[in-house]
Amino acid sequence: MCQYRILKVRRALKNTEKVVLLHEDNLNRILSEPLFSILLSDRWEETGISRSYYYSGLKTLRELRLIEDNAIAFKVALAYRYERNCLRLLSDKLAFVSKGRIVISMGLSERPNCLSCELLTECIYGLKLIKTELRLKSTSVDPHERWIENINEIEERLKRNDVETELVLKKG
Repeated sequence: MCQYRILKVRRALKNTEKVVLLHEDNLNRILSEPLFSILLSDRWEETGISRSYYYSGLKTLRELRLIEDNAIAFKVALAYRYERNCLRLLSDKLAFVSKGRIVISMGLSERPNCLSCELLTECIYGLKLIKTELRLKSTSVDPHERWIENINEIEERLKRNDVETELVLKKG
């Protein structure tokens, strides 16, 4: 089963279309608790973690260029991996921030079972939101394949230099 979440943002958003490329370990950390809660909320009381841990996590998010001036400073975060002295973009993970103050995170499963997934409706809603806001073209009917198509199209835009991109080289 995929790791899909769609949550409301309670933090300010910068007006940006920036795509941030993070090492896969960093993106995995961001998409996990408690950093994901810190990313979403500008009030430590709402996260359920200690104040000192909240500010430590906030510092990490700033170092990864995801938060600037206490606001979310990216539109899409994608993962990369070092392989044979090259950076390889991965098409199985992404974080997306919508204009409507919604954050979508997706970690695709290697063996999807979309038709029996209890999150199918929310997953399709997330796909439509991303497709609409980023003006992506996807042809597949299968949600899993559509996620991969969407991520690959974002990667193609990066390669063509069609979007503002920031590469964060900090690992772990």
